[in-house]
Amino acid sequence: MLSYVKKSYQLQYKDGQIWINYSDKDTVILHKALDDGIFTVDIQDTYTIDFVTMTQTNKYTGYTRNIRDGNAPIIEEHKELRWYCMGDNSTLYSYTDEVNDLINECASNETECEIEIHGVKYKVDPNQGLQININTGFCRRIVSTGVSQSTNNTEISEALFLPQEQPEDKCTICLDDFSQENPAVKLFNCKKGHYFHKVCIKKWLMKTPICPVCKIPYGEREGTMPKGSIMKVMRNPDISLPGYESAGSIEITYIVPDGIQDNEHPSPNTPYQGVQWTAWLPDTTEGAEVTLLLRRAFNQRLTFKIGTSGSTGLDNQVVWGSIHHKTRKEGGCESHGYPDPEYLTRVKEELAGFNIIPPSSMAKGDDTSAKGD
Repeated sequence: MLSYVKKSYQLQYKDGQIWINYSDKDTVILHKALDDGIFTVDIQDTYTIDFVTMTQTNKYTGYTRNIRDGNAPIIEEHKELRWYCMGDNSTLYSYTDEVNDLINECASNETECEIEIHGVKYKVDPNQGLQININTGFCRRIVSTGVSQSTNNTEISEALFLPQEQPEDKCTICLDDFSQENPAVKLFNCKKGHYFHKVCIKKWLMKTPICPVCKIPYGEREGTMPKGSIMKVMRNPDISLPGYESAGSIEITYIVPDGIQDNEHPSPNTPYQGVQWTAWLPDTTEGAEVTLLLRRAFNQRLTFKIGTSGSTGLDNQVVWGSIHHKTRKEGGCESHGYPDPEYLTRVKEELAGFNIIPPSSMAKGDDTSAKGD
C-alpha cells in the first residue's frame, strides 16, 4: 500500500549473518551526521562509519563490517531465491533443495561454492550467474526467481484524503468542476488549497507519489527491478573525474543476474538476460549525497526494469529505469560521462520525483520534505 509514513534510518551493522541495531547513543550520532550532510563519522572512538560505501571499519585493526538501513526493503538477500541451471534451448533444470540452499548461502556471502551432480563436480558463482564444470571448464548460465511473488504498491490509503466543502476551484488535474457525485478532496499534508477529484488524485499518486502542485511527497514507489540484484560501492581516491580533478571518485557496480520473470514483469515465467554496469560519481559532499539517494532508489527497485533494449532491440532484457547514471568517466554528456557540471543537480531532481530526498530529511523523519524545483 502506498501511504504517507514518517520514516528514518534504522542503522544496523552485520555480525556474521545477523544484523544488529546500533545503540540509541550511536544512532543519535549517526542521524545527526546525516542531518548535517556528513558522510563519514567516528563512533565509540573505535569505528569509522562510511555512508557512501555503507561500511563500519575498526580504526585499529582495519576490520570492516557492512552496514545497512534496516527500514529499507531487503532485496539484496538471496534467501528467497530458487536457482536453475539453463541447459540447451534455454531449458531450465531445478537444483535439489540442498544444493539450492548452498547456492543461496554463497549468494548471500558473495562467494563461490562447489557442488556435485551425478558424480560431476561444478563450481557455482551465483553473483556472476555461472556454473562451471571443474574438469572441462564448460560453463552454463544459472538463473534465479523468487519463491514468493512480489507485490507492488497498488492501493492508496484513504487516510491521505480530507473531504472538502465544494470549492469554487476546478480539479487541478482534469480541470473539471466538482459535484456531489464527484466531490473535492485535499491531500492531508498540503499547506495550501490544492483540490482534486479523488479518482484523479488516486491515479496521479499511483504514478507519481507527490502533490502535483506543491510537490510534497506522499509515500514511496516500488519498482520491478529483479530481486537478487546487487549494488556495490567503493571509493577511488586516486581516480578523478573531468570537472572534479581535486576529488577522488565513487564507483558503483550494479549486478543483475539472469533470471525468470515474475507476475509483475512483462512476460511471466520467461527467462530474462541480466546486466552488469558501472556508474561513476565525484567523491565530493554532493556526490556522496547522491550515492545515498541512488542506494535508496536501488532498495526501492527503481534502478532497473525488464523491457526492450534500446541498443539491440531485444526483448526480455534488464534495462535502465528512469534515473540517469554516468556509465563512463569521460566523454561528456553525449557519452554518458564527465564533464557535466549539471548532472548532480539533474539526477537529484529525478530522484525527488520518486520521493527520494536528501539524507537530512530522511534522518529527521520530517512530516514535510524538500519540495521539488
